[in-house]
Amino acid sequence: MGPRNLPSDTRTGPIRRPRSLWHAIPMPSWIDQMFSAQQAHTGGVVRRSIHDINKYASLEEVLERADDEGWHVVQIGDQIIVLCNTGDIRILH
Repeated sequence: MGPRNLPSDTRTGPIRRPRSLWHAIPMPSWIDQMFSAQQAHTGGVVRRSIHDINKYASLEEVLERADDEGWHVVQIGDQIIVLCNTGDIRILH
């Protein structure tokens, strides 16, 4: 046994076991979480700031994912709005 009664490996020293396994379980990506919102599944609208998109993912990823689904993406100010519907768009005003 090594320091503090930890099992040891003669080549690398004490074997440290993680306190939890949270880091070993793959978490859904930020994009997956964004598009798993209830609104995305019911044909609604998902809105995120461009700042958050660039911080946690990329606009290219959002556009690619929306394109895969056949959804529309609009930028208004600093907000990216995904219209989770494949219907035609008509701007009224």
